[in-house]
Order: sequence, then C-alpha cells, then structure tokens
Amino acid sequence: MTTEFKWEITDILVLQQPQPNYIVELGFTLTGTDGDVTASTNGRVAFDPANPAEQFVAFETLEERTLVKWVKEVLTEEGVASQEAIVQSKIDEIVTPPVVPQSVEFPWKANLFTVQI
Repeated sequence: MTTEFKWEITDILVLQQPQPNYIVELGFTLTGTDGDVTASTNGRVAFDPANPAEQFVAFETLEERTLVKWVKEVLTEEGVASQEAIVQSKIDEIVTPPVVPQSVEFPWKANLFTVQI
C-alpha cells in the first residue's frame, strides 16, 4: 500500500513586531496512514523576525494550508522527505516488527537439579 501523509499545524508563536501577530514559530504534526496503520511525528520551524517576508499576510486571513506550505518551505524538499521517512519507518516497524534477540539460559545449565541427602 501507499502511505498518505497529512500535515497539521499544532502551535503558533507570534511577536507583535515587526507587524502585529508576526509568526516566529510553527509547530506541526505529520501523520502517515497506510491501510489501517497510522504513525506520526512532531516538529517545529522558526521564522526570523529580522528578515520578514516580502509580503505580509494578515494573521486573521491565514489558513492552515498556507502555514503548512510555509513549514515545508522552511524544511526544504530534503527536510520534508526526511520527516516523511521518519513516519514511514514507524509504520514499517508496526507492520513488520523488528526481530529482537532474546536471552536464554546456557544449554549446560538448563538441566541442572539438586539432590538432597
């Protein structure tokens, strides 16, 4: 199956300068779903108020899809792929759990017993 990824904004931090409600940090959750298996990861990206965007967007007009676009732009294609790989590896571990070695008794001690006289 193919994993479907969904990005959600979970937190917004703002300053009141250089513009009112200037976003300086966004928190996000990336959730992946493959069939009935779901996994997610969380992250944060920061924006430098010393380098404001050329076009200021009024806070009250923002939509989540715009903020998700900004997150992806900050992460770059490589960062987006990395976040998706993290979620995919979590899904893969659920679907096919890793083989974990188990501790066993030494074969020469397995059949020991004590005789009392």
